[in-house]
Amino acid sequence: MNKNTKKIIAKEFLFLLGTTILFFVVLFAWTMLSDSNSDRKYEIKQEITELTQANELPYRLRVFYFVNKDILNNSSWNKMEDSEKFISDLKTDPEIVSSLYSFIKENDSGMTIKEEEFKEKVRNDKESETYLTKITSLEKELEKTKASIFSGSVGDDEILGLGLTLFSIFFLLRYLIYATKWSVKELKQ
Repeated sequence: MNKNTKKIIAKEFLFLLGTTILFFVVLFAWTMLSDSNSDRKYEIKQEITELTQANELPYRLRVFYFVNKDILNNSSWNKMEDSEKFISDLKTDPEIVSSLYSFIKENDSGMTIKEEEFKEKVRNDKESETYLTKITSLEKELEKTKASIFSGSVGDDEILGLGLTLFSIFFLLRYLIYATKWSVKELKQ
């Protein structure tokens, strides 16, 4: 083997070694970012679960979740979507409070609270808006982490795609450039 052939083989080996090392570095970083995203998603879900526990919620928000989860979820009625409007209307409109009390009384046989006490608790609740803001911001953050490109695990198809992409960039594209340079050089001669 002549010296020029040995140089070409050594150069190709170094490109192969560099591509392999780059493949594993990118794969490791991708896996770590994917795991980190998954952990963050779990933490956010836990925070939302802790914030929405019925005994920890302010009263108007507790009523909203109770009506949605326990009453409307078990009936043919549609669930309420706009919690912000609900707790705001509940605070400002006494007619809604009375009709809501009647609705809950009809649909929940275990309700023992009197209407005046119910109205008083609704009036005295000052924290529902703050709590709802925390819950809403966490839900938005959860949606962002779910929409991230690092959401989900790194599977066999992704690993194969990464390997083929790196191989294409470092070998096929490089030879295409070499062939183009050679063609231009030959045409000039």
